[in-house]
Amino acid sequence: MKTVFVIDDSATLRGKLRNDLESHGFRVEEAADGKEGLEKILAMAELPSVIICDINMPVIDGLTMVERMQEYPHLQPIPKLMLTTETNATMKARAKSAGVTAWITKPYDKDSLVEVLRDLAPED
Repeated sequence: MKTVFVIDDSATLRGKLRNDLESHGFRVEEAADGKEGLEKILAMAELPSVIICDINMPVIDGLTMVERMQEYPHLQPIPKLMLTTETNATMKARAKSAGVTAWITKPYDKDSLVEVLRDLAPED
């Protein structure tokens, strides 16, 4: 079973993602901001298959968190998907240079999101 790590400051959205993804066979871990997310990921015995992250969050925003992940070579290969309301080209360029693999704008379509996740973390 693939693990998706969801990082978003909206508890409602985290719950919706959990329901949507678990109904498609994913295991879901979550955090409320980039600082908590990075700390939890670094403490995991088994790394997540994919990280879904918002940009606009308190404490540490999503882009900064992804940039900090580059300091840890074992985290670099994990696919990172930004799920955000942002559409700014500069932010997208910054995200791509930080290693973001995919970008989906909120609100998301469940079936499209699941398809992207399966593409990012195919079954072995």
